Amino acid sequence: MGLLDWQVDYGGSAGRYRLHVWAEGRFFVVRALLVDEALRHDFDHWHRVEDLPDALKGFNARRAWRGWSAVDPLAHHAYYEFDSLAQAQAISASDTLKRLVAEFDRVRSDKVIRSRDFVDVVQALGS
Repeated sequence: MGLLDWQVDYGGSAGRYRLHVWAEGRFFVVRALLVDEALRHDFDHWHRVEDLPDALKGFNARRAWRGWSAVDPLAHHAYYEFDSLAQAQAISASDTLKRLVAEFDRVRSDKVIRSRDFVDVVQALGS
């Protein structure tokens, strides 16, 4: 299994951090597009302290990570890694996803446009 390695510069004294992503994997990906940049701070805080940890545990995913698009400051991406595509796809009918979606819709349905996808990485090149 190969390892892709991205180096992200958060600037200044914060230093550099590395995000390691296995090149072969099965992922559930959620893209959220905020309708207004003024929502970004609250959305980021909620996702950091509530949604990502709750989803990771509830989905029984191997790991999860998230980030903001460097191209569109309103686009947020969350990734959940699973051992198999079947395991990832099984969350579609899970009580966890239903609960998380209901909470999201209750608070943010008119403020964020979401899309979801399941990805099965079939090829990765490089070291």
